[in-house]
Amino acid sequence: MKRLAIILAAALLLAAPLAEAGRWGGDPGGGYLVDPRDSRSNNEMSADEAADRARSRHGGRVLSVRSRRDGGSRYYEVKLLKEGQVRIVRIDAGR
Repeated sequence: MKRLAIILAAALLLAAPLAEAGRWGGDPGGGYLVDPRDSRSNNEMSADEAADRARSRHGGRVLSVRSRRDGGSRYYEVKLLKEGQVRIVRIDAGR
């Protein structure tokens, strides 16, 4: 019985980071890598908006979204899958 309790406790400790990671994921199949709690000004788009813009411009399925900075400007790298090809597009975070 004690062994079972230890195994269950270990499983819960190992599963906790996975549960937290799933809490901010955009869509379940999207694998967004941007925390929506990330601070941004009101004139910058969210990761979801960047994914929508990339999907509407280029088509395909969004695989991931990463927030990046180049000097003082912020942008998103959106990874898309279209017709078996993976493509990374850059979306400016400014609206």
